[in-house]
Amino acid sequence: MVPPHLTSSLTKGAMDVLTRSLALLLGGRGITVAPGITHTAMNAWLRDNEPGQRAVAAMTALGGIVPPGTNLHNPNAPLPRVH
Repeated sequence: MVPPHLTSSLTKGAMDVLTRSLALLLGGRGITVAPGITHTAMNAWLRDNEPGQRAVAAMTALGGIVPPGTNLHNPNAPLPRVH
């Protein structure tokens, strides 16, 4: 049996590389692809952890953690920020 953390880590790593590759490929066409983090049960520990949120925000293009259901295609949608 494969440990759940292993499959999750592999999948997230693949999505990170795919997203970055799409950003490079599509950026020249004016299409923005912004890798980021969405609140999930797996990273619930971040909700009450400001130092953790700042560390994660520093690694993301959006500069914060996106709440589930946020429509980033809406130009009026506020982007997540961690202060």
